[in-house]
Amino acid sequence: MAHQSSRSSSQQWAIRLLIACIVLVTSSGNAAAAGIRASFVVPSKAPMRDITQCYSSRSTRTATPKKQRKPKQKAILPVSTNGRRTKKGELNDLVRGMGLNPVERTSIEQEVPKIKIETESEREWEVPVETQLQYARNGHAVLRSLLLTDNNTMIQRLREELVPFAQRKELEAWKQKVEVASNSAQVASECHSVAECQSRLKDLEIDNVPFLQFFNTWKSLGSVKEVTRKSCLPHVAAQLMDVESVRLYQDSLFYKRQLTDGPTPWHSDARMAPFDTSNMITFWIPLQPIPKHGTGLNFVDKSHSDFALPYWNHEEDIEGEYSQLDVRYGGDGAVRHYMPLNMGDVTVHSGWTLHSANGATVEGVDRYALAITYVDARAEIRPDAASTLLENSNNAKSNGKGDNEDRWSFRPWITEVPARTSPFEHDLVPIVWPPQSSSPTIL
Repeated sequence: MAHQSSRSSSQQWAIRLLIACIVLVTSSGNAAAAGIRASFVVPSKAPMRDITQCYSSRSTRTATPKKQRKPKQKAILPVSTNGRRTKKGELNDLVRGMGLNPVERTSIEQEVPKIKIETESEREWEVPVETQLQYARNGHAVLRSLLLTDNNTMIQRLREELVPFAQRKELEAWKQKVEVASNSAQVASECHSVAECQSRLKDLEIDNVPFLQFFNTWKSLGSVKEVTRKSCLPHVAAQLMDVESVRLYQDSLFYKRQLTDGPTPWHSDARMAPFDTSNMITFWIPLQPIPKHGTGLNFVDKSHSDFALPYWNHEEDIEGEYSQLDVRYGGDGAVRHYMPLNMGDVTVHSGWTLHSANGATVEGVDRYALAITYVDARAEIRPDAASTLLENSNNAKSNGKGDNEDRWSFRPWITEVPARTSPFEHDLVPIVWPPQSSSPTIL
């Protein structure tokens, strides 16, 4: 019996010792974990993503192969409490001692599958409050490095596709100029060469043009389609217009020929569009650096909110208010520009903001710029918009209130959308924000 009692007592002491060891190891592990947490400062809220990295941050994500868990280490090194920064090797030992595997940086040379993510979070970009206020107050703003990518690959890709496109479609651009000047599609169709178009324009007393324009290149060029729909631009447009949903209206390539094309006159884009809305916005993207006092856009502050100008005055009145806008808005002091512009910089303006550009004689080089225009997805088509398609200039002038500059852009779809319908669906003017959900695709 005495022998059994002694063995029972020994077992009890062994159990007590085991429990004490478990408590000691657990407390050491907790201290180690607390020490690791104390070694890093984790922000309570993730910082806002900077708008200056718009297009480039749609980067591909990599899936790292799982590593085999290593056996648990016996020793757990204590975390220094004397203020000394813990070394990487010590941290790794602590992590291994807790039964975890240290995170190793993936080698650049390692072959891993690239996944292209096309989710809503990848296209959300917060516009700084100062920029939103400037746009709301003045009707224009600049977004520096908005489309900046490594080595400007995105801008280069746009240019590599758009410049040859402009060369192939030059005759169509000249026909568009003839149609606008004559207000007749029939007259434009009779021009079979660039020389014939230029001759017809001279007959209409037009010696030179400010630029050649190419509409909706996104239908032919993948790079333009991607930037109009899958970049951050739709979300930025939604924020600046303060709307829930955004529709792509059009894109336009503007080509100013060196030493030939004159200045772009003052105008507002919304007068040329078929929508009845105040929520229209254009992103102007230079495809090359623009020097100071070059061919970038000039803007008139607060002209987008001058409701009295079109209400009380007629643009056709040669001696009227439209002929002295410099006086109306305070002279050169009200005119702003954001030049010089680097690759990736983008200017943005409201559809009702008056803007212009200098002639190509300033820079002495061909200038290419892509303009992308969005509208509030709830915007309705004006009942008179289809009348701008009429070939008779007198009827078109009396029935349509807007200008006919964009007629080539909306002609393919305008008659298929009932006026005063909101919202409406059409593939040629798609709703691009919020984006449609799509699953990741392996590249």
